[in-house]
Amino acid sequence: MESFDDTLEKLKINDKFKLDESTINTLIDIREPVIDVLIESLNHHYTPIKRHAEETLLKIGKPAIRRFIVELMKHNRRSRKKILALLEKLGWKPENKMEEVHYLLAKRDWKKLMEIGTDTIPYLLPQLGREDFLIYISINYILTKICVDNLHSLDLNIFIDYFKDTHEDYIVMRFFRKILTKIDTVILGDNIFRVEKGYLRNPDLTRFPSPLMCLEHLMIDVDSCLPMDIERFVTYAINIIGEKKLRRNLNVTVHENIKKLNANQLNLLKNISKGIGRFS
Repeated sequence: MESFDDTLEKLKINDKFKLDESTINTLIDIREPVIDVLIESLNHHYTPIKRHAEETLLKIGKPAIRRFIVELMKHNRRSRKKILALLEKLGWKPENKMEEVHYLLAKRDWKKLMEIGTDTIPYLLPQLGREDFLIYISINYILTKICVDNLHSLDLNIFIDYFKDTHEDYIVMRFFRKILTKIDTVILGDNIFRVEKGYLRNPDLTRFPSPLMCLEHLMIDVDSCLPMDIERFVTYAINIIGEKKLRRNLNVTVHENIKKLNANQLNLLKNISKGIGRFS
């Protein structure tokens, strides 16, 4: 019996090499070390090698599933389609949200991805710049609709943490800026509820990698927000958006009683807005 290394070398480079039954059985016994090579062989240009690789992986069975799942999450669309077929033949079902998202992505089941909602975001963001154009269009549409439909409850830290881990990703940054253009209202406080889509409540704007350039409304509930929240917002707005733009576009409204704002807070807000109003 030839060595394991010799068998692998033939499997990799020899178009005419055919795995006999005894070799297949040996590979099944070895299992883990050879699974990666067999998965790589699924894309071999020589059909018999692809067929033998698939047969062997199916015979290995459950021990190969963990590696299949890793491959399913990679960005090679051709490999993902083949891995998906093997997983389905083995009767595999996703066990968590991450596996479910990548499973549906491999199947191109856009409807079910949409139904999952915001839980898809951390797993679809990295796919934006690493798929072919038609899949990019679908992912972009799904992410946009999910984000816009859930804007008031969307955890934007998902994006912020993504940028922290990946440093620069132009396509995702462009997508994030597009989402921020849908936000026209910031609410400071907890007791303001009659607001349409397009608002953020008590956001930590200092962590945003991109400014809220379409901001038009600041709504304040003095009873449930801290003075430092107002001062922090004003500092952010002046430094990032700019006084000139704010004075042209921003309306400030205070819940119930404007007199609950102290003189310093009133002056700060007057300096960055078209005016201050009251609502109940």
